Amino acid sequence: MHQLVLIAGIVDLGRINGFRVEAIEKPSRLSELEQEILVRDLNTISVDAFNKPTPLEETRERTVGVDTIFLIKSGTEVVGYTTNDRMTLDNHAVNYFSSALFKRKVQQEGLYQKVNDLRVEFQPSDNIMTRTQNPLVVQGFRSLCQRHGFLIHPDSANSTPEPIIRIARAYAPLAGEDLICRGVYGRALMDETPVPRENVRELFQRMNIPQGDAVILIGTKYIH
Repeated sequence: MHQLVLIAGIVDLGRINGFRVEAIEKPSRLSELEQEILVRDLNTISVDAFNKPTPLEETRERTVGVDTIFLIKSGTEVVGYTTNDRMTLDNHAVNYFSSALFKRKVQQEGLYQKVNDLRVEFQPSDNIMTRTQNPLVVQGFRSLCQRHGFLIHPDSANSTPEPIIRIARAYAPLAGEDLICRGVYGRALMDETPVPRENVRELFQRMNIPQGDAVILIGTKYIH
């Protein structure tokens, strides 16, 4: 693996659980060589995290054009990364949590929760959103919303408000009223999708993961 040495746009955010966190703002401004090294390194994390091949171009599409990449490093080795985008959806500012991938050897280090807190603080917004087919991400995003005072949708106890549906459809026009996007990924991204816990089981029973279904999650402070 190449050692990432990027000359522009890096912000050192300190350490969490002994791992250094760095933010790359506007990675599209990196040189072509820097982008190529970055994409190849991040692709190795995707392959390790999913335990199956990930097309290099898919990693490129999900990283180079985002607003911010957060790198999680052990020494000089990048062991995880997350990406965020600032979006305007249905006239609402949204902090979109796109990718969040960690090598399997660090997945039990408690990094996901703390990096998510950084993502909220680094790009403040009254609305946060993600899309996933991973039950652990659903649980983690719900916990994030609780910690930071966001109301989470979809909520199994209530129907989804129309303003929330409009935000979801501004991003994914075919999203259902339950915020499920049918077949959007075309496949199960992970070699073995985690078994949903009871608190998210009903949601996942309505999804066909092998066919590529995913659900949009939206946390909001003011939209009801």
